[in-house]
Amino acid sequence: MSAQNVWRKIAVVISAIILLIAIFALEPSHVQERASVIGIGVDKAENQYEISVQVIVPTGGSSDSQQTDYKGVISAKGINLGDAINNLSTIMGRKLLLMHCNVMVIGETLDNDNLLEFIDYIMRTNRINDSAFIMRSAVSAKELLSMQSTMDSYTSMALQKSSLEHISRGNTVSVNIMNYAKQTKEAGHCAIIPCIVPVKVAKPQGDISTSGGANEEVEEYLFNSEQTGVYKNGEFACLMDKSQTKGYNWIIDEEKLNDGSIESPAFGGKVKKRKADWKVDFDENGDPDVNINVELDVEIEEKGKLNEPFFYKLEDDMKEELVSIVKEDINSLLDLVKRENADIIGLGIKMHKKQLKEYRRLYDKYGDDYISRANFNVNVEIKKKH
Repeated sequence: MSAQNVWRKIAVVISAIILLIAIFALEPSHVQERASVIGIGVDKAENQYEISVQVIVPTGGSSDSQQTDYKGVISAKGINLGDAINNLSTIMGRKLLLMHCNVMVIGETLDNDNLLEFIDYIMRTNRINDSAFIMRSAVSAKELLSMQSTMDSYTSMALQKSSLEHISRGNTVSVNIMNYAKQTKEAGHCAIIPCIVPVKVAKPQGDISTSGGANEEVEEYLFNSEQTGVYKNGEFACLMDKSQTKGYNWIIDEEKLNDGSIESPAFGGKVKKRKADWKVDFDENGDPDVNINVELDVEIEEKGKLNEPFFYKLEDDMKEELVSIVKEDINSLLDLVKRENADIIGLGIKMHKKQLKEYRRLYDKYGDDYISRANFNVNVEIKKKH
């Protein structure tokens, strides 16, 4: 091959590269054809499912300084979750990216539906991050996502922050989509998710910009997540109150320690769960006899210049009161578990792993009602620190 032919081929390749670059430069940015979903809500309306999303749309800028435009909450209906999401894309004229979605809100209108359909769709299609928080709303999901909050300009972010705050005080549970799917499919077939109750707070204009007169007050909301929704075989069963939710956090034997806040006028300090040990035996009828031992670390704040004997007497009184409060939380939870036949505490999972023969015998005899046959014995020990 002559040198002239070599240079001719090189020139053709360079020209082709320049032409491709020019074509892509003339076409609109692929990024700008998409919209990122940061929060998604699911409701039931007129025998259809209504999907509401909080959307952020890229408007330009370099990859290092991408500019975005918040489009608020947009909704669409469909016969199922996938159909509604596709209809949303049609309405917006953009492809919806759900990989950045951090919150999935289930509206109260879905209490009579089975959530497994939605969770199964999410897990199969991988369109929504399975680490996203999942929570039940005491109002419609669309309404909740449309509310303004002082915690963040994006409601989905505010919901996540609110849940994390309540988790740090032991008042709620942290459940993502993967947790929910795992809990529902394991022995016991029960799962729990936080229940969000919006609380309206009147704020003078200026805290959040809005249209209206100078004296107009803007509706803002705080998000209370001290209640917990209980789901059995994917369907809503009942609510756990604040005390029962704290009881759950006291007895689950996970490695992650939970800080607790004990509401006691005599107590000042911090309570942290050290461990929760379970032992499952069986009585003469073959029913479970469950012993739960909870051990807590307590850091007591000094109460001023108290004389030493009185101070230690005060500590003993605190210890008795703390034990009483924690036991009351736990027993309130266990009463609900037995009354609703909802094994949210994982007794079936523990037996399935370590006492499979006994679990199968119980399940064959009672079905999902085996939890109502259990007898629980709770012991709480306090370890004091200064």
